This record gives sequence, structure tokens and C-alpha cells, in this order.
Amino acid sequence: RQLHVGLGLNKEKASLVYEPFQGRVEVLTLKKKLVSGIEELKQGNAEELPTEEWTESTAHAVPFSFLSVDLPPCPLFRDSHGGFVIPQLPLFEVLRRKFDGQVFTDLVTKEAHERRRYRITRLPQYLVLQLVRFTKNNFCLEKNPTIVTFPVKNLEMKDYLFAASPGSGEAWEREQRERQEALDSCPTATQLRTMGPDELTQLVRRIGTPQMVRDLDLGSPSDTTETVRDRVLALAEAAVDRVQLFRSTKYDLLASICHDSSESSQSVTVGDVNMAAPASSAANSKGSGRKAPLSLLAGSGNVLNQGCYKVHLQNKATGQWYEMQDLHVAETTPQLIGISESYILIYEKKRPE
Repeated sequence: RQLHVGLGLNKEKASLVYEPFQGRVEVLTLKKKLVSGIEELKQGNAEELPTEEWTESTAHAVPFSFLSVDLPPCPLFRDSHGGFVIPQLPLFEVLRRKFDGQVFTDLVTKEAHERRRYRITRLPQYLVLQLVRFTKNNFCLEKNPTIVTFPVKNLEMKDYLFAASPGSGEAWEREQRERQEALDSCPTATQLRTMGPDELTQLVRRIGTPQMVRDLDLGSPSDTTETVRDRVLALAEAAVDRVQLFRSTKYDLLASICHDSSESSQSVTVGDVNMAAPASSAANSKGSGRKAPLSLLAGSGNVLNQGCYKVHLQNKATGQWYEMQDLHVAETTPQLIGISESYILIYEKKRPE
């Protein structure tokens, strides 16, 4: 984002840096004014107190470079050993609670009570998810230790993608039409190889990015016809790949950033988020607990300075995953990555099959 801003652009304008990460979400906001009954009585307007109905409704589409995903509060159930139970739930459940297009989230400000509904209307090439683990209260910074299990391959976002509502804006509607026209006129790989240089050039100008169009003029006057065709063909293939990604809704994990809690003598047990009773939870999870410090649940100290930060990255050439912490690099497995205490997930959109 800093590189994008450094080019003198805002969030509404795309750039080579910002476009791969830019999606769009439609936000419907309902407002209800908060008025103190005592203040109204003092003013003699008690009969004009607002009702329970939502008096304002606004809908607008906004671009995003990452999506914030809220985690449910951690239930502090004690097990038979006096420890605490950490809930565990899949990423799909966390996404459903905010981006299923029906659920409203509440936000209370000094002036009004707001309810917001989020609908994703465009998916970016690279999807960045931020799991909101760290929250600040009146006393300290707390970490939510909820374990979110996430897929390393084939994250399906089709259930969270919606068509844009009418009236989303002229620029947005024009972009949607251009995308659909590009999809309808996109040639296959076989058709692409049978086109001549002039046809390929017209194709890049029609469906390519502004940077691709500028790259058409980078050739040298001494280039042979075959050299020119190969260069234009490479640009046309890149433009076609970009357009074909519009219809894809599946993602593979590229990297994750996690915050591992420091060890402590007091431990907690990882359990199910739907558990109802301390006794049954302890009986079901006895002996299979995951260690985490009590201070993270109690909110003592600065949790950002406790524990350690790790990054998981994949070597795409070999498919091997690595865990990196400062200068320490070690091989790891996708099964361990999917249950780590990640708070930033970076996914790449898959090519449609």
C-alpha cells in the first residue's frame, strides 16, 4: 500500500502494485441514533425518543487490499486440571459469520448504533486475510488464542461472492461490463497460437492492462517478424491468463504469518468452539491439549512482546513448505501450518481448470 500511495494514487485507482491485491466489498449500513433518556427529559422531548427501528440505511461499494476476519470470544472454561479451553473452528465458519451476505455485525459509536452487512463483489488475484487476534481494552492489549484451521489448497470463496447491487456506481458498473466482455471474447490457448502479430496486438490492447499495452512498444526496429510475434504472443498469453482468473474462485496458500505464544507452566486445552459444559469438555480433550500461556487469556503484559513470530512459505518449484524465524529456517508440513496461530494468511488465486 505504501508503494501505491508513493505513486500518488488513492484506493480508487489501480496500479501495477495495488491491482493484484485489490478486491471490492459492498457494505450496507443501518443506523439508529443513540439518545439519552435523561437528556431528553431535561429538554422536555421525552415523547420524541427514537424507536427500535433503524432510521438510516446506506449502501456503498469500497475497494479493499485485505479482509479483516473477526474471531469469536474465547470461552474461559476450566477443565478438570484447572486450565482453560481454547476453541477451535475452521476458517469457513469464521468467514461465514461476516461475509455470507446475510449476517450483520454491530458497531456502537458515540452518536449511533450501526449494523453492517458485508458482501464481496470482486475477488482479487491475491487474497490477504487478517485474523483479528489482538484487541485493546481499557487496560492492556489482549490476544485471542482461538485456533483457526485453514486449508493450504483449494480455499473455495464461491459462497462468499455476490453480484453487485444496482446503483453501485457508474465506474464500477462499467468495469463489470468490461470484465464480462473480456471473458466472452477471450480466446483459447489453441486459438491464440494461430493468430498473427496484428491480431495479437489488438487482443492485448483490448483485454490487457495499461502496463501490457505500454510493453507493446518496447521492441527494437531491428527485431525480426518472428521476434516481434514471440514478444506479442507472450503479452497476449499473460493478458488471457489474467482474464481467465476473473472466473476462478479457488485459492492456494502462499504464505502465513503466525504469533506463537510463549511457554508457561499454566496450560490450556484446545477444544471445540461449540462445547457447552466444562466437565464434558475436559473429558473429551484430556491428554490431547495444546499448551498456551494463561497470560494470553488473562490479558496480563504486552502480548506483542511475548512469544515469537514465524513465517510459513512454500517453495513453489519443489512444493516444500518452510518455517522461518529470524535466521532459522526449517522444513515443515502443510498439516502443521493449517493449525498454527496464524493471524495473516496470503492466498493466490488458482487458474481455472
